[in-house]
This record gives sequence, C-alpha cells and structure tokens, in this order.
Amino acid sequence: MKNKLYHDNNRRILHNKLEQYRNTLLYLKNNNIEFNSKLFYSLELSKLPRNSSKIRIQNRCIYTGRAHSVFRKFKMSRLIFRQLSLDGNISGITKSTW
Repeated sequence: MKNKLYHDNNRRILHNKLEQYRNTLLYLKNNNIEFNSKLFYSLELSKLPRNSSKIRIQNRCIYTGRAHSVFRKFKMSRLIFRQLSLDGNISGITKSTW
C-alpha cells in the first residue's frame, strides 16, 4: 500500500509543478481559431507527462492507502474514521443518538 501512496504523492507534486503551464496550453488551444496553432498546442500538451494531469490524482486514506470511500475532509477511509471516532481520537465527533 505504501507504494501506491508514494506514486500518488509523486503525481500530486508533478501536477502542482506543471498545472499553470498545462492550463495556459489548454486555454490557447481552445481559444485559437487557426488550425496550425491548435495543432501546435495540442502537440505541446501531448508532450507533457501523463501523471501531470489532475485526473490521475486519487484520494487515498493516509493510514491504510485505501482508495474507496475516503472522506476528503479527514483524508481517511470510513473504516479508520469509524475506529478513531469511537475511540474518541477525533475531536468534535461523537456517535449520534436520538
């Protein structure tokens, strides 16, 4: 699991590094009318690494590396969240009763 966390972290770093350049290329590609310039910008976009795209980043649990059912606010899966909240390790979270 730590291997997947490592790869996801590298994707986040690469995305932050190339985000502005990618966005400018996308803007220029979509707003330019000439075919040659669109072709040039699309070729420049294709030269960027795939892992620099935002779509490649996946939210993972910081404790287990689980990819499914991760709470964005706490960055942990529902299983770990339930465990820690029942133990009282997360402040402000209590089991609801009515």
